[in-house]
Amino acid sequence: VGDINYDGNDDFRIVRNVPAGPNIPYLYYIYDPSTRQFIYSSAYENITSPEFPGNSEIRSQWRDGAAKWGISTYTVANNTPRLTKQEIWQASSATQATHTVTLFNADGTSQVTVNEVVPLPAQ
Repeated sequence: VGDINYDGNDDFRIVRNVPAGPNIPYLYYIYDPSTRQFIYSSAYENITSPEFPGNSEIRSQWRDGAAKWGISTYTVANNTPRLTKQEIWQASSATQATHTVTLFNADGTSQVTVNEVVPLPAQ
């Protein structure tokens, strides 16, 4: 239970299933004060393992196998999360990884702001 959409009302989420990996999927229910009911929201369903740090943001740390992982940041507006930033590390060798940061604009465009090779981070 928590304010998932940052509107001041408590919402809730339920673990959909427990996979073998760390990407935990949820079913999200948003409180509608006009009907006083919780409404299922598919807009949030692709956000796994969420954190709610404030400022209308949701952070999702995820893994795509042993060699690729990242953090996706969503901004919530009008009860809808929108992907605004994605940071990805992908192992390119036993000691190095490619690190990219992409910003996603409201108009559908995106911009890579970081694209570098770094020492493989400890996981």
